[in-house]
Amino acid sequence: MHGTCTAHAWHCRERREARLIYCIFRRGCCPSHFLCPSLNAHTTQACHYFGLNLVKLEADPVNQQLKPQAVQAAITPRTIAVYASAPTFPHGVVDPIQELGLLCKSHELGLHVDNCLGGFWLPFMQKAGRGRKFEWDFKVEGVTSISMDIHKYGFASKGASVVAFRTAALRRLTYCPVRDGTQLYITPTMQGSRSGAVMACAWATMLHMGDQGYTEAAIELDKLHQKVQAAIVERGPTLRLVCPTDLATVPIASDEVDIYALASLMEHKGWNLFTGCKPKCMSLCIGERHKEVLDTLIKDLDECLATLLGDPSIKPSGDAAVYGAADAYPDEIIEDVMKSYVDIKLSVKHKAAPEPAAGGPALDPLDTAFEKRWLDTEKAAGKLGSLGKASQ
Repeated sequence: MHGTCTAHAWHCRERREARLIYCIFRRGCCPSHFLCPSLNAHTTQACHYFGLNLVKLEADPVNQQLKPQAVQAAITPRTIAVYASAPTFPHGVVDPIQELGLLCKSHELGLHVDNCLGGFWLPFMQKAGRGRKFEWDFKVEGVTSISMDIHKYGFASKGASVVAFRTAALRRLTYCPVRDGTQLYITPTMQGSRSGAVMACAWATMLHMGDQGYTEAAIELDKLHQKVQAAIVERGPTLRLVCPTDLATVPIASDEVDIYALASLMEHKGWNLFTGCKPKCMSLCIGERHKEVLDTLIKDLDECLATLLGDPSIKPSGDAAVYGAADAYPDEIIEDVMKSYVDIKLSVKHKAAPEPAAGGPALDPLDTAFEKRWLDTEKAAGKLGSLGKASQ
């Protein structure tokens, strides 16, 4: 990431902790924070947990990037940092980091670059001379911190992320020493005790892959990315790209068919294409295994598209149906359904006890209460009819 000898970092359990730590180090300033709506949801969680005011800006509708002009207009005396992506998760787009860096430096603001998805793809792709030419890391003077996942295109086991700071002084702001009576306590991250196994596996993986291995992987992944984009362009105007995309993700939209229904049909064939809204799209996140199955995926896409064109009345189902209904209901109702979904996921459905025999002992009142809570939760999740069923 082109940090000098003054740059320091933390190894984190995963990207959520990396973003929480970033927000900890920014929390000491006046509570204001703003960013693009295509950010990862974990940053919204971090700002919620730490009482930071999150101000979201609309992305450029053409390229889905965070607009420096919009950032400039939104800066106030209470602004502490700008959040950018390299790339964004839904669309695979790298924000204009160089312009944002100059802007943040001139206003003495922090600039965090979310490089979690592109951490081991973007730098090695550029090293191989592929993709657009731009700077996005610590080469840009205004960048103060970067987060990246080793367990994505670094190919390490799940649970290995890094948040890096331009200087040791910035990292020091994340420390929370405790001197309470008889104990002195401090940990490097938000966790207390943790296993070193994941860190050891990540280190071993990086040594195994090496510079050459990651460069070769980035080249192959970029070829797959280009092939998928070309396949979507060839199926125009029925399908189209949401925007030009730099790496990792290919966002697919349509002005002729219900893109959520298409995603549902693909799901029935066993493909996992995540869906997004504003704008409506389904996206394919490229992986190394796509080299073996991409032709089959494209063949299935053609079949599903033909089915949908032959019967436009087909409706979305599963996860895609939730996205399709999200714009039709108020935010508070959607949020309540989402919370109910988690309640159901975390519940253990109680096995109904048999009716007590005549003259036998009564049912345990605790069992009866648990059954009632389960039924109440199911009713709450189903109160929107098909939307509730889809969320289950």
